[in-house]
Amino acid sequence: MPPPLACADPPADVVVSGANRRLIARWAVYVVLRGEYAYVSGVGWHRWTPKGWRASNGDAVRSRVRVGLEDAYQRAGAGPLDYNLVAGLDRPLRTEATVEPSRVGVGR
Repeated sequence: MPPPLACADPPADVVVSGANRRLIARWAVYVVLRGEYAYVSGVGWHRWTPKGWRASNGDAVRSRVRVGLEDAYQRAGAGPLDYNLVAGLDRPLRTEATVEPSRVGVGR
């Protein structure tokens, strides 16, 4: 069963711009995380598993996004990934992936 928050993929070359962290975070949430991770304000990251949503951590999200960005940069021939870009995506990623607690079964 696909994750309940999965969305259609926007074009991968959007990440090459590098100037707009929010746009890159949005791309990462839809293309790289594919609805498998969600952020609940004040609670933290959650990951979809075969048994439902489970608490996760920011390290797992950052690692997955870093790998996805490296792959996109390589496919686009954009040169090496600027790792400062990945480090600056924490807040925009949380913003783009934020869901209501009830979507992941928190606060029932």
